[in-house]
Amino acid sequence: MEFCSNTDEVDLPSWCVEAEFTIWTWIQLIGEIILLGLLFFTSYSYFKWKRNKKIEKLIRKRRMEREGKNELS
Repeated sequence: MEFCSNTDEVDLPSWCVEAEFTIWTWIQLIGEIILLGLLFFTSYSYFKWKRNKKIEKLIRKRRMEREGKNELS
């Protein structure tokens, strides 16, 4: 199978690439999908952890303020 650029309308150099779909193509595709999923899962987990830390800090701050008011009363 041959893939060529469609640069007939524009003044750009054209190119063609010969491609074969073999087992190695599918293995690479599966590997890239796994890496993409791993990247998504890692970034999602990181930002979820970061958000939870921010919420915990806010709760801790409010609790300290409440305890300070209770001691003064």
